Amino acid sequence: MLPRQNRLVESAAFKRALRVGARGGNRFLAATIAVPPVGTAICHPQKGEAETSVRVGLIVAKREVPTAVARNRLKRQLRHLMRPRLGNFDPGTDIVLRVFGRCQGLSSTELALHLDKALAQAQRKLLGPQAMVKGRP
Repeated sequence: MLPRQNRLVESAAFKRALRVGARGGNRFLAATIAVPPVGTAICHPQKGEAETSVRVGLIVAKREVPTAVARNRLKRQLRHLMRPRLGNFDPGTDIVLRVFGRCQGLSSTELALHLDKALAQAQRKLLGPQAMVKGRP
């Protein structure tokens, strides 16, 4: 389970992350990473204090994963997998994970592999040309 300060729950924050973030993904899931502009503080909408934690939001559509049991299982797995990865991102970063229906039959190990690939691809796009290592994207 992710702590409350690491959950992306506001609709406006989801829209902002999806609009301005860098995307990466595969046929199992897509990751969008949005960082705050340099020199700005993200204010918590309820407390009015600066947000310094990485927040993760999940999109598991009913159309992609029809049963509530399967949707909730995937969300629990992804929250569990994201918790140790939060330290890899700068404070204030928002991450949105969109799950596709093919994730249903995956083991946690396979899901972790596809999650890492999607996050790495989004980070490469976010960093731009300086992320290129020896000519590889």
